[in-house]
This record gives sequence, C-alpha cells and structure tokens, in this order.
Amino acid sequence: MTSTTPDTRHTRQHTTKPHHRYTWITLDRVPLLALAALLILSLAGAEIYLNSGLVIPDTPFRPVWASYDRATAIALVTAALIGLLGAATIPLKHPIPLTWRTTTHTPTTRSTALWFTIAASGVTLGLIAKGQYLLWAPAYLTFEAPPPIISLASVIAPVALIAAGIVSTRHPWTGALLAIAMATILFSGATRLFAGSAVLFLIGRLLGGIRVHVWAWFLGGTSAAIALPIPLLLRNQLTHGLIPYTEATISHLSEPGYLSTVISTIAENVGFTVPLLVHVAAERGITIDDILIELNPAPASIAGWDRIVTSMRVHYYIPYSMLGEFASFGALALTVAVFVWGTLLRLCIQLVADPDCGLSLLFLAAQLGLSLISVLYITQYNTRNVNRVVTMMIALALAFYLAKAFLAHFRSSELQPPDAPALTT
Repeated sequence: MTSTTPDTRHTRQHTTKPHHRYTWITLDRVPLLALAALLILSLAGAEIYLNSGLVIPDTPFRPVWASYDRATAIALVTAALIGLLGAATIPLKHPIPLTWRTTTHTPTTRSTALWFTIAASGVTLGLIAKGQYLLWAPAYLTFEAPPPIISLASVIAPVALIAAGIVSTRHPWTGALLAIAMATILFSGATRLFAGSAVLFLIGRLLGGIRVHVWAWFLGGTSAAIALPIPLLLRNQLTHGLIPYTEATISHLSEPGYLSTVISTIAENVGFTVPLLVHVAAERGITIDDILIELNPAPASIAGWDRIVTSMRVHYYIPYSMLGEFASFGALALTVAVFVWGTLLRLCIQLVADPDCGLSLLFLAAQLGLSLISVLYITQYNTRNVNRVVTMMIALALAFYLAKAFLAHFRSSELQPPDAPALTT
C-alpha cells in the first residue's frame, strides 16, 4: 500500500535556523549597549578634555568638572556596567533579533499610511510647538504652544524619525522628506536629538525589513559625531531660530578649526556624563524619600516633587543625573538601579514584539524611540524624568496587550457562524 504522506526528509534537512554572527546583539539590548558605549566614551572623553590643557570656562559646569576624580569615576562606571551586564544577560523569554519582522508584512504594505501619519504627526506637532518662533526666536527654548504640546512633540520626535525610515522602505522620497522636515524642526530648536536623526532613520529602515549595510551605519554615526557640536554651539547665539542657526552653522562649518572644535566639544559634552555622575554621587543631601518622590508617577504637586525640585539640581541649567542620585547611596545601589532600569526596558520592548500581530511594529518603534530617550535621560537628567519615560513604555506595553486581546476577540467573533447551534452533551 503506497503512503500518501509527503516525504519531508529532504525538506527538513534544509530547514535550519538562519545563522547570525552576533546573536547577542538584539533589538531589546540596543538601549543597554548604547548606555554602555556612552559611559565608556564619556570616561574617555572626560580624560581627554581634562588632559587637553584647555582652560575650563567659568560657567555653571565648572564645579562639576572640578569634582572629577579618576579612581571614583572608574569605580562608578564599572558599577553601572555590571548592572547593564546583568540586565543584558538575564534570560528573558523573547530576545528580538535584529532581523525581526512581522509575519503579516504590515509595515511595508498595508500600513504605509499609518507610518506616514505618525511621521507627519511628529512634524506637525513640532511646527505647532515652535509656532511663530520656528524661524526667529528671542531666546533658546522659546515655544508658542502650551507645555503639554511641547512635551508630546519632544516625545514623538524620535518615533517620527523611525516612522519616516519605515515609510522610506516603500516610498524613499516621501520618507526622506519627512525625516528632513523632522530634523529641520529639531535643528531650529538646537536639540541634541538633531545629531541622531540619521541613526534613527536607519533604525526605521531596519524595522521596515530593509537590510542596512555596515557603511550606512558608519555614515550615520559619523554624521552624528560631526553634527553633535552644532546645537551646542548654536545655543550661545544672540538670536535663535532656523534662520539665525542656519547662518551660524554655515559660519562654523567654514571655519578652518572646526574639526578641532568637533573633537573638543564631543569630549567636553559626551565626557560631561561621568563628571556629573561623580559630582552628584558625592552629594549627601539626597534621601530615600527624595527617590520615592521621583519614582512616583503622579503629577508633581501630588507626588511632592514641587517641594524638592530646586534642591535636586547642580544649577538651574544642570539637573542631577539618575545615575548620580543612586550612586550617592553607594556603588551597589547604582548597580541595582541600572539593572532594574535595563531589565524593564528589555521587558517593555519584548512585550510588544509579536510577529503575528500587525500592530506590533507600531508599538516596537515607539518603544525603541522612548528607550533611546531614556538612555540620554539616565545620564544627564534626574530620576523623575527617567521614570516618566519608563512609565510611558510600561503603559505602551499594557496598551499593546489590550489591543491584541481586542483584535483576537474581534477576529474570533467574525469567524463564529451567526446561527451556530449550541453544543449539547
């Protein structure tokens, strides 16, 4: 008797998992790797800047640099790296490979309009936030919109750049124009996120299913390094806005010594993270109650943040860093805080990565954008700012779970025959 079962022996021998050279570099580990690289670069940058012979100007930043101690800096950076290593290696259930994509192909086919809407919304919110101060502004950080709109615009900006990258996988010119528009708005506000615009755009292309070559990442990283000093130099202008900033940028780029300015500015500003960590760690006025207030997601007036906000700063322009706040309780507290932060970020990213759900890529792009903001915040902003971003990531993970459950229920009800007879035993 001849069997009708298909012979799968030859098929199975070719059905092997694709081999990836660096399987430990996963999407959920990207923010952890970014923070590790930033801390190491900051330590090197601080050493270069302090040993360069440059005179530190008499600014609010000077006391922070003056408190730098190499042995303390190395010890605290090591403690933070141990926390990151623990968070990166803890065996969570679903690490996300860099080649991850949904099985529905939603991001590059049926949902291009959705990604366009997200990117266009980011551009629109940015324009509304700046308002009449887009082209000309009397001072740095001058906006026309109310604070909630400004906060929303700043949060959605990195997500909009990622969305523009996804749009570019189907419509290259449209995606590129959206990214340029978003980067232009960031440039008009002299924000450091402007420098990372190209990298975020490439992340979007990666999420959209396009293989991003090493040279593209190299060019993106190089452009970020060259562009980083620009917003920092522009903040010292007498007039602000897109037009004055454009004129000043052309002037800066045409200067023969701009390359040395790039090197020193990167060393000074990237390197500032570790001196700030050392400076805040030496503060003995930070209490457990202060940390609990910062971890409270309630509004400032309810949580008690209004009472301590002025004391949790080095200067009006320099808030404490979360790393430094926990380091003030000792190296072990810093390690635990970084471990918890990194683990939460990985979980929030993993929980929205469902290849069978068409909404997954939308939430994943948002989580990656917020996680990169969190990397910046944890180094140079206080615990309350970091907690606000992490709380939004947790809320997004919960929203994804509810949306997925609703879609599953909706689909099952569609498949159910309208007049199906009741089952009896």
